[in-house]
Amino acid sequence: MRNFKTLLFKNNQINVQSPLYNMFKNDFVYHSGAIEGLVFIMDDVNCENNEQKKFNHNLYISECFDFVLQTYSEKISEKYINSLHTILLEKKVIENIVQFDRYRIDEITINERKKPNNEKIREMMNELITKYHKEKMSLIDIARFHCQFERIHPFPHGSGSVARLIMLKQCLQNNVKPFVIEDTNKVFYRNGFVFYDTTDKPDGMKRYLKNQQMKFISKYKAMYYKLFKEECGKEY
Repeated sequence: MRNFKTLLFKNNQINVQSPLYNMFKNDFVYHSGAIEGLVFIMDDVNCENNEQKKFNHNLYISECFDFVLQTYSEKISEKYINSLHTILLEKKVIENIVQFDRYRIDEITINERKKPNNEKIREMMNELITKYHKEKMSLIDIARFHCQFERIHPFPHGSGSVARLIMLKQCLQNNVKPFVIEDTNKVFYRNGFVFYDTTDKPDGMKRYLKNQQMKFISKYKAMYYKLFKEECGKEY
């Protein structure tokens, strides 16, 4: 979907009036919550009368979504990742973010795989960030980064949400077709991690992300073509 970003921004600002922006954001927020077990209907995404935990997640992930759109061209760094995590859990005003040093302390096991202990997390995060300080990232690079980030699982809460927000940033930054990780097929998403843990290859995750790209294009293309013609004054 060429020039997708054209319809998300206007005069270098998020185009909050764009139906494409609002639809994309609502999908992202809804599925982000559902994957974490916060089940609610789509109409609840912007509803302040929902259960407090669900509402808080909607509010914070919405702020994170906008933060990523505003900063997608910045390089990924430890500070940037912590900024996302801060917004996600602390509801800080973006312009006045406070950084927290709060990597996971407790040892955990996910999918029968023990995650690195606290002493190794910062070193592994620095290695991961340094490795991907490159001009361009392809879909398989994004898939590999995502799997490696989840293998580290740096935070006690919110690692998955932060990892998916980083993928959104990487797609926008590298002109890779965007996608939404959907709760309805999360078993295939999780299988991508299992495949990586057993083979050290991101191919399973890449296949899943590629499928999500196709679903994203199918869902959004009619609106995209219409808006592109209206906004840019020409056919796609």
